Order: sequence, then C-alpha cells, then structure tokens
Amino acid sequence: MKKNIVKVFGTGTTSQQFITSTIHKYLNNAMLNYDIDIIDDINTFLELKLESIPAVQLNNESIVTLGKNNELKDKLRKFLSDILSRENFGSLKKVVVPVDFSETSTNAFMFAHRFATQIDAVTSVLHVHSSIKEKVEIEKRFDQFISQVDFDWKSDLLKASLIEKNYKIGHVNNELLNLITTSKPELVIMGSTGHSIQNNLFGSVSLSVIKKSPSNVLLIPKDAKYKKIKKIVFAFNNPNNLKKHLELTNHYANLFNAKMTYLYVRQDDAYDKDLIDFNPSENTDFLTLHNRNFSSALETFVEENPVEMLMVRDKQNHIFDSVNNQNNIKKLSLYTEVPLFIIK
Repeated sequence: MKKNIVKVFGTGTTSQQFITSTIHKYLNNAMLNYDIDIIDDINTFLELKLESIPAVQLNNESIVTLGKNNELKDKLRKFLSDILSRENFGSLKKVVVPVDFSETSTNAFMFAHRFATQIDAVTSVLHVHSSIKEKVEIEKRFDQFISQVDFDWKSDLLKASLIEKNYKIGHVNNELLNLITTSKPELVIMGSTGHSIQNNLFGSVSLSVIKKSPSNVLLIPKDAKYKKIKKIVFAFNNPNNLKKHLELTNHYANLFNAKMTYLYVRQDDAYDKDLIDFNPSENTDFLTLHNRNFSSALETFVEENPVEMLMVRDKQNHIFDSVNNQNNIKKLSLYTEVPLFIIK
C-alpha cells in the first residue's frame, strides 16, 4: 500500500500543533499508511510562494491554506474528508442513513449524525433520485442539506462525525441495500413517520431493509430528537442463542453509560435451559412478562416504563413475519415513540 505524505506548514504555533494532532488522530484511527512532515522553514514558504500559514498538502498536490478559527476547522475537516474518502475511510466505522429531504428523513439524519459522532463513526448519507433529468438541481440541494450540519456544529466542527455523500440514480431499495452490502456499516438508521405499522414501519423500503440488511437497523420516530440514552430495553421471546447478542447489547449500554433491562416475554412457565447461565453485566435488570402476544407485551411495557431505546432480534422474535396479514397488524404506538433497534 502506498504511503501518503501529509505536509503541515507553520512556525510551531499552537495552531500548527492542533492541525498535526488532528490529522494524526483521524488517519491513525482509520489505520491508513501515512507520514506527517512538519515544514517550518521560512525560506521554503517563500520558495513555494505560500499566501499564508498554516497550510497543508497531501503528497505533491495543491497546497491548502487553512486560515484561522472556524475557517481553519472547516477547511481542515474538508481536507481530512478528501484524504479519507480516497481510501473509503479506511477502517473507520460507518453509519448509513438514507434521506429524501422530508421532515422524517431529515430528523433521522440529524439523529444518525449525532449517533455516529458518539461512536466515532462516519455518517454515510444516501440520496436516491429516480430520474437523471433533475440531477444537477438535486445534487445541489443534497450539498446544501449536508452543509447545514457544518453550520450547526460551528466551533465544535472537528468533533463531529465526518460525512460521506452518496448520490444515486435508481430505485431506493436497491441502492440502499447495495450501499449496506458494500460498506458493511455498524448500523443503518432510518426514519419512521409516526403512523401505523402497515403505513409506516412496514413500508416497502423499511421492510425490505429490515428483511435483507446484513447490518443492524435503527428506526427513528419523526419527533425523536437525539439525546443521551439512559435506559435501553432488550426484549426477546425466544432465549435461544441469547448469549451471542450480549456483547452487542453491553457495547451500547457501556457506550451511553445506560441502564440495560433484559425483558423476557414468555408464553408459559416452562423452564428455559438456555437461561441457566445467563449472567448480564452490572447496571442491568432482568424482567419476565407472561404474554402470548410479543408486540402487545412490549406496547404495555413501554407505556408504563421509561424507555429511550428498544432492542429486538429480527430472526428470533419473528415479529415481522406476518406483516402482510392485515388481521395481525395493530397500530402499535410504541414503535413510533421510541427508537427501535433491530438486531440482525
């Protein structure tokens, strides 16, 4: 693998030190092969006809002057994004979020970006348009949509998750699943409108992603704003292979310093051998509910208890199997009130 050379031009100021440490942090976290050269010779500045310092350069490409304060952070962020995007962001984790500029998807995007920032991941944003006729106009709108994030973060810009833009012409289902398959994200985050299941959560796009995505999916209600998650509930009605998901549930509980509740919805009082050695970590509860209807049990529990993220297993719980059977679909408010994390 070719080693990149990043040059940082300056005179040893705190700004130059900040730039150097920031570049090192991002490229090191992405596990990219690179060297950083510190150029502080004034004669070199004159020879290169530098307009101002600090400045940066990748290999022998054009030198980028950074300016000061917020301008410096904005230009440095773009410089880093350019380097990382060439290497598909290296080993940095990704969070994929589709947007269509609706209020629901905009809210999901803002949630996803905060979430990605929390877990040191790249926010991979996808917009799919069905026709090439308005390509230029739509791409411009997409750029403006993304640039709003930079404005919102202002002085904390370099703390925010980097954004990867994906603009495609085609069918949203296919393009979204293609992106998920190729980028292997930590998580796929999608918006939900707050209507009934059959008209929202199980719309064609959401249902297709839930069924086919190899990555975990987080569904965000249209009015849910990102906040510190203090209470996570992992609900299940089948204890088979439960242990293999504990690493994931504990990971998110530790990440947010949240209390984790394991909620077992069982149909009878039968003895479950799979729970013999089940031993959750500290700061956890283990509760049991007796109810033959898994969704109904969750609805009641969420109504009566504070829950900020609900986690369920797709394959083990089978809660999405009868989606096309209208007689079995209820308007469950819980799926439109709390973020729903679907473990694949």
